[in-house]
Amino acid sequence: MKTDCSIGPFSFCAGRALRVAGVDSRRWTLYYGEQQLAERTVPEAATQYGVRDAFADDMGAFAADLRRRHAPGLVRLHDVTTGLDLAAFAVSGGVVPGMSAGLPDDRWQHWIVSASRPTFSMPLESLGEFARLQCEHEAPRNAWIAELLPEHVLAADPDEWEAPTAWQIRHVVGEGSFTGVTGAAAAALVGVTPQNFRKYLAPEGASTRQRMSYALWHLLMHRLGVQRVLVDPSHCRTGS
Repeated sequence: MKTDCSIGPFSFCAGRALRVAGVDSRRWTLYYGEQQLAERTVPEAATQYGVRDAFADDMGAFAADLRRRHAPGLVRLHDVTTGLDLAAFAVSGGVVPGMSAGLPDDRWQHWIVSASRPTFSMPLESLGEFARLQCEHEAPRNAWIAELLPEHVLAADPDEWEAPTAWQIRHVVGEGSFTGVTGAAAAALVGVTPQNFRKYLAPEGASTRQRMSYALWHLLMHRLGVQRVLVDPSHCRTGS
């Protein structure tokens, strides 16, 4: 195989031909965008899948490192009377609105406290307030992927939003994506046909390429657990 190929947000670029232990081979380079990740020598007779398999460990390690580095921070429900943490949830940015720098004290029994340093905290009038904050601000399961995308693609304001490129969409959908959800499955999640969905994944400049709409993109991100839509505060009210 001599032709460049891609899977998800990764691309494989064919390099020079060479002979290794009597086998015709070729040097390949793995990229994430413009970032070079690894080089491997692969037999010339290898298929596209063979080239991908040669880099499987490199792609897996890179994705695991991204997940670790971009994971949302935890906030904890802390009881100062017992010194115990009673519950926790992840939130993008590691704090919720209203928290300020400083440690909890004994003026209040329950506090919400950041797990990151420096410490941010906020007193809570009731345990129900913690449940409300969790309902409103808990990060979705794949929130770390959103950290890899530019702000204008994530913007909730339609006037500030820009449609994602095919490369950006491949972060969240398709073979090799960070969610592992296929294009056909993603199409079903947002109510379009697989044929139409493939138009969003077509290379930039291709005659079949179609831009994804604001509503469709945000619905897709919400359904995939990458970015949640705004929560109606009335849904998070508690009686306690």
